[in-house]
Amino acid sequence: LIRNILTEEVSLSLFDLRTTRSIKQAQEAVSEEKFDVILIDVTSYKSEGKESFHELYAQAKKTPIIVLCELNSKDLAKEAVKE
Repeated sequence: LIRNILTEEVSLSLFDLRTTRSIKQAQEAVSEEKFDVILIDVTSYKSEGKESFHELYAQAKKTPIIVLCELNSKDLAKEAVKE
């Protein structure tokens, strides 16, 4: 849903959007270019582990990371942000 909404905005040339399918791919993208913000789904945190999330966070220290979650994943999102 978020990707669809953002894609519509991209067509208006308001900003550039780059999507990845994993935290590892996000790490590669961050090493290649600078981003204004990173949106990450908490399911990536769950499936790839908190180590990968923390590596991305360390790599993109000055870039805000927004953690998105479903209502039933609030505890996991809190864990990701707290650590």
